[in-house]
Amino acid sequence: MMQFPENTTFTAYSVMRNVSDQNATITPTLYWMRDGAAQSRTLPKLVLAPGTSRNLDTRSLLSAAGIARLNGSVNLILDVLGKPGAALLASGSVDKKNTYVFEVMPHAVLESASKGIGYWSTGNGDDTMVTLWNPADEGQDFVFTLFFSGGHYNLPIHLGPRVTRMFNISELVQNQVPDDEGNIIPASVHEGSGKLSGPLGESQHILVSLEAGIYNVRKATCGYICDTCHGAVSPPDPWITADPWGVAVGGNTSVTFTAQWDTGVQHNLTSGSTWSSSATNIATVNAGSVHGVAAGEATLDASDLDEPLAGQQCGSPPQACPPDTGVGGGGPGCVGCPSSNSLSSLTALSITLLFPSLKTGIGAMAAIQLSPTTTDWNSAQITESLVTSSNTCPTSWGNLCAGSSTFMVGVGLPSPSPRERSRDSGRTSLFGPGECIL
Repeated sequence: MMQFPENTTFTAYSVMRNVSDQNATITPTLYWMRDGAAQSRTLPKLVLAPGTSRNLDTRSLLSAAGIARLNGSVNLILDVLGKPGAALLASGSVDKKNTYVFEVMPHAVLESASKGIGYWSTGNGDDTMVTLWNPADEGQDFVFTLFFSGGHYNLPIHLGPRVTRMFNISELVQNQVPDDEGNIIPASVHEGSGKLSGPLGESQHILVSLEAGIYNVRKATCGYICDTCHGAVSPPDPWITADPWGVAVGGNTSVTFTAQWDTGVQHNLTSGSTWSSSATNIATVNAGSVHGVAAGEATLDASDLDEPLAGQQCGSPPQACPPDTGVGGGGPGCVGCPSSNSLSSLTALSITLLFPSLKTGIGAMAAIQLSPTTTDWNSAQITESLVTSSNTCPTSWGNLCAGSSTFMVGVGLPSPSPRERSRDSGRTSLFGPGECIL
């Protein structure tokens, strides 16, 4: 119920300018509905010279298609052969008295995920018109969800091939028909937002043109509503979990590839992504399943070139929806490395020292009891800090057996280096990791 004055009729207009330095060849095709079925007609090509403009004369186009007296809406598709971005377009409809002007923002129609309209209004004489067109050769199912303070309302929509559907949101409010969840839009609600998605959810890919505008017959105003293209955002960058990952030699583990969307939802892209390993001699990966080949480090990478990026279809000319596709991410990890940065248990260490005298060759023996304190993982080995808890060293040795000593313990990596020797006051001190027992 658009509430325009009686006998108000509209005429379509479309003007194109070639802003490039080369000829642009334009092939117009009209799509319209008749008796519930989609109709189309491809018209003769037009050639537009560089820097020139042309009124596409929609009346002549409609006459050439045999629909000069069409009472309804029509979609004008222009296939432009020329430089990218060569066509600058202005289109819409205007009544005979030039009182009401409905601007239609020309834009490309691409495969995308769900789309949203940021605002709709039915208050103070406003109404919101929504137009959907399915450009595909097969039918598609959609769910148009209206969000408002205190709830939401789901409207299932089926569009056959090339079919157009137009509706006003005021009609959905006035009809008071419950949706599949039993919800209705209360009559007191006059504003909100909306989202068009596939029946499988917001990430399902769809191919559809969505147009929405808020008009007010009493005020003779009409405003274009920008579309939101839902998709992946950055930051945060898409990520691999676990990061870092770890697996035993000959073992298997699983990681996931996740992207954050502008809606706040995290989507698992693991199964549909392309995976690779920086070192297949260390680790291999397929659909998130990791196999440890040999001890060492590797980086796993995942990418999904079809994942849509978030954006907004607005301005003149409006940005494509989605603005781009493709996400990727990576995560380092290790095969045959500790799975955590701490040890599950630490065992006390006993060391027996023999210090022979350089003068007489007669030595003394002493036992040292060491107690483990802390450990730390430095990406190559575990460092265990040991402190002397008791000893039987002769008092003449002073503090030789006291204090703390640091021992390097390799876990799942090559053996530690040989023990080292140094001389101090005619005695030989032995130290190193060879006596460590974990």
